[in-house]
Amino acid sequence: MNHNEHCNEHGHGRHGHGHEHGHGHHRRHRHDHEVIGSVELSEERGKCNERGRERHNHRFCTVSSEAIPMPCGSHKHEVHMNTDFFEDHHHRITGESGPAICVGHGKHVHFAKGHTTCEEGHSHEYQVVVLIEDPLIQEHKRRNRHEHC
Repeated sequence: MNHNEHCNEHGHGRHGHGHEHGHGHHRRHRHDHEVIGSVELSEERGKCNERGRERHNHRFCTVSSEAIPMPCGSHKHEVHMNTDFFEDHHHRITGESGPAICVGHGKHVHFAKGHTTCEEGHSHEYQVVVLIEDPLIQEHKRRNRHEHC
């Protein structure tokens, strides 16, 4: 599925959330999101996973990149972080979110999923919904900054 199909499937048309429109040009939507979560338990078998390893998970937290415009008019974010340590290792998470998912009142979140790096003979799957953008910004200020969902 290409970016336009993904955006349209999730309700983000050409004039969706993520850019201000006016005077014939687009202005970059500057913001980021907090990202916090934990990875799934290590898999018992798989491409990277060795049998006999104690099943465990890891926690992570970071702040996403600034908004990255998408062709459909929405935007996405990149995430780059390390998990916490378990015994003698940690994992790297590198990925990007999907487009903005409107949650009402001019606010949005993003969903991301993927796999960690392979360390100590195993990897982990992660799925996360990033936290709401600027939760303390008042609604009237938000409407003046960009289009609402």
